[in-house]
Amino acid sequence: MVRAHPPLADRVRKLQRPGTLAISELEALLASASEAFEQVYLFVDALNETTDQSDIISTLVDVCYSCRHVRVLVTCTTDPSEKSSAVRQRRMGTDAVDRDIERYVDHRLATEKSFRLLSPAMQIEILTAVTAGANGT
Repeated sequence: MVRAHPPLADRVRKLQRPGTLAISELEALLASASEAFEQVYLFVDALNETTDQSDIISTLVDVCYSCRHVRVLVTCTTDPSEKSSAVRQRRMGTDAVDRDIERYVDHRLATEKSFRLLSPAMQIEILTAVTAGANGT
């Protein structure tokens, strides 16, 4: 966003400081930044990996209500802790998730030098061990 709308760079720089942004600061920045665009898509991956899941969902719902042109896609391996009529859920079957994990591990084994140095038998053993226990997560 900042590259496409240079005036936002100054606002972002002012907010960059040690520590973290307050949610209200992040909401205001997103609302301001999104005004420069016809449609804005936010992608939040692995929501289940934070303890602030409920706060994040609540904030994202608020952003969607206040910025009608903002759309949000969130991935999470568990059901969201906060329910809202603004949240539409689509469940991926465990088989699809397992295939995704398998592709990811296979790609890493094939492309990262340290993994490529392993014997094919060891690579298969790693792939099997990781994917066997994935179970959709």
